[in-house]
Amino acid sequence: LIVKIPEGKYIISDQLYMYSNTKLELDKNTIIYSTASSDTTVMVIGNSIDGDNESHGGYNRIQNIEISGGTWTRDTSTDSIIGAFVFWHGEDIRIHNLTISNCTDHVINVSACKDVTITNVTIRSKNLTAETEIQVEIILEYSLFFR
Repeated sequence: LIVKIPEGKYIISDQLYMYSNTKLELDKNTIIYSTASSDTTVMVIGNSIDGDNESHGGYNRIQNIEISGGTWTRDTSTDSIIGAFVFWHGEDIRIHNLTISNCTDHVINVSACKDVTITNVTIRSKNLTAETEIQVEIILEYSLFFR
């Protein structure tokens, strides 16, 4: 599925959910402006097709995703801690040719993913609460550490 978003400013008040085999293509002059409340922690979340966000292992939760173009920003008058994109247990994720601004936590977060490419991304964020703008997490089996 290819979703093309033409030039303009688009206001989102909640997370956008992406599913496998989706390409989100924004015009270079498109602005996605988040007014999400403090209950929302990211602008885009990779979601499993069955909606099960807890039990997926491996790399099959979300696959073949692409986000390109435009500017992603948020309302800075709220106290919400918000990043831009988060993906868990995914494969073949591409984020490129875009700008992200005004995020306060892990701007891009990929956990237990493989074949992830992030290119030509400009991050303009002040007052980050985290020490990293791009968070890459390795998920290990719980029993390796606790017995």
